[in-house]
Amino acid sequence: MDTPNSAADLLTIVATGNGQDVLDALEAMTAKHGKFLTELMMRSVLDGLRDESDYPPSGCFWCDRSQRNHARQYVSGVGYHEWTPPTDRQIKDRMRIRRANRVRKAGA
Repeated sequence: MDTPNSAADLLTIVATGNGQDVLDALEAMTAKHGKFLTELMMRSVLDGLRDESDYPPSGCFWCDRSQRNHARQYVSGVGYHEWTPPTDRQIKDRMRIRRANRVRKAGA
């Protein structure tokens, strides 16, 4: 198995693989990308399971909340923070996850 390089890659493994596939992918990602980036990607995948309207692609870098509804938020490991613009990669990954969720829901 190739090491996932994005949250979208990880979402594919979560959606199609078994529990051991997910654990293997997370281990490989941690070795290649580091623990912090792997945790951000995993959080992005888990966020894909939430209501899309609450977490837009342009949401905060740290907590995914929209700028309009952000104020000051608390995130473990970051603390209280103001809205921080997401990276281009985060926006793209969030859009991919939203698309995958829509396709999955349409097929159900």
